[in-house]
Amino acid sequence: MFDFVVIALTKRMGSIHMFDEILAATRRQTPRLKPMK
Repeated sequence: MFDFVVIALTKRMGSIHMFDEILAATRRQTPRLKPMK
């Protein structure tokens, strides 16, 4: 049951997680870039 919930949340939040990971990687590669909120 718990695994199913985790998988469901991962599928729903997958795109947002991926976007955050890409942003984090970009910020590490370009420290001069100021994070925009």
